[in-house]
Amino acid sequence: MKYEQRKSYYKTTNYIALPSTPQWRLWKFLLPGGRWKIFKGIKNLAQLRDYLVKWNPLAFYYSTSSFLNQEIPDKIEHPSWQNADQLFLFNQKFVIDIDNMLGSEQVKQTAYEVRKRMDNFQHLYQFDKTIFTGRGIRLEYVDLTYKPNLLPNEKEEWIKRTRKQFCLLNLADIPNVDHVIAWDTRRIIKCLGSPNPHNEFTTKVIYGPSHIPAIPGKLVNEMRGESSLSSLHELGRPPDQELGYSPSYPMYFGKFIRNKVEGTKDRFVPYFEYYKKYKHWLEDLKLLQEKFGLSTIYVVDDYSKVLCVSVDAIPAPRMDKMYRQSKAVVKNLWKKFRNLYIRTSSYYNSDLKKIKDYDLKPLFKLDTSPTKIHPLSKPHIDFVNHLGFDTSDLITLDRRIIGKEKNTVYETYFKNRRLDKVKKDGE
Repeated sequence: MKYEQRKSYYKTTNYIALPSTPQWRLWKFLLPGGRWKIFKGIKNLAQLRDYLVKWNPLAFYYSTSSFLNQEIPDKIEHPSWQNADQLFLFNQKFVIDIDNMLGSEQVKQTAYEVRKRMDNFQHLYQFDKTIFTGRGIRLEYVDLTYKPNLLPNEKEEWIKRTRKQFCLLNLADIPNVDHVIAWDTRRIIKCLGSPNPHNEFTTKVIYGPSHIPAIPGKLVNEMRGESSLSSLHELGRPPDQELGYSPSYPMYFGKFIRNKVEGTKDRFVPYFEYYKKYKHWLEDLKLLQEKFGLSTIYVVDDYSKVLCVSVDAIPAPRMDKMYRQSKAVVKNLWKKFRNLYIRTSSYYNSDLKKIKDYDLKPLFKLDTSPTKIHPLSKPHIDFVNHLGFDTSDLITLDRRIIGKEKNTVYETYFKNRRLDKVKKDGE
């Protein structure tokens, strides 16, 4: 972008999103001529935007680590700065970078391979989001690993050593992956919404590797709101409420839980969505319940759809068979992602104004199967109880109940033009 374009972009864009604990990170602005401007203690989006409009950087970055220091040293990312005993490292993103092959099939395949490999270690590093950096892909994970109670410098060295061992054992054989960034506790990365100084792209969350814009070809121009994204953004932990929307394609905000039974390796609860206009949805549901020995299925009304959920905790391979035979609209989402997301809140627009109520109305319980062979999901029993159903009849002495107490709630922004219609119909 040219000078005035950047200035206008920083004043008006809603693509910029803060990482968690921004006030505990080091921020760096890349200025013309290769100069850097350093900031600390950025607490909110308004403060960041003021700095961006004033300094109009070519790109802006933040440290992958956050530090519980009153004053973060300016040069922590330089190897020459050795005073690690003065740093109180709080947490650090686990980041994997795939770069320099923008738009090629190879980078997409590499990203899929990394995702597949990392899925085996969700108990250590939980997937957060896929980010298009303007030149390639960045995969971000939440670090769930055990951290010993050590002195600051010892703790940082312990994190670097264990992450390096993990990457060398599990990712080193995948070509074109920069996993050094994963164990570099002093690394800085481009912030969501930052322009790329080498082209006209900006850093953004994307649905997956297949949505990388290609070069050459039509460039994405964020200022006009044009994007290669078409539907749902990658569902993950929130990049805070500041992740915005394109003026041309409104973005919406909501909260969801997964059908994954958290606390288990590969157990899921059956979840189905049907459009009401599909006349045979109940027949399909009964057939699946009887064939796969499902317990009670709880059916609720959600505007143009019916949502159906069971609290049976079923292994993933059996879920595959079930969805292959189902007519539910979510069957292809399961096939692609092996995860389904269930809405638990109203929909809001970028100004956090409600545009669609969370008003799921319990319809009935379906129980046509004589067999009760599966254990029950503890977090989904809690969810179904909150919907207004009574699940006490399922809980017997011979039924195992597995999983954590509660479901993790995920927040996400996504594009869905059909919500415009919902809003108009409700006016």
